[in-house]
Amino acid sequence: MLDIATATIANFSNLVGQPFTLSLEGGNQVALTLTEAKPLKATRAFEECQRDPFSLIFTAPGALDVPQNCYSLKNESLGGLEVFLVQLSPTTFQAVFN
Repeated sequence: MLDIATATIANFSNLVGQPFTLSLEGGNQVALTLTEAKPLKATRAFEECQRDPFSLIFTAPGALDVPQNCYSLKNESLGGLEVFLVQLSPTTFQAVFN
């Protein structure tokens, strides 16, 4: 399992286009695809961070209604991790690491 406290964009850059499994309450699982891994512009708020900030964008094959929360994601080559996801659109989710 990847420790999100030490994760960097390098852990995800080569996984763009790969599937991730999102585990929801009640045991339901949804397939997501990592569609973007991009660095974020460092600002004063990020000066004390342990790593350079970055963003991950995931897309679902169909519309979902998922509240922002911490979720378990799993990828075949990366393993599992817990991330805070924010839904940007019915099919798009973002995780920000700072």
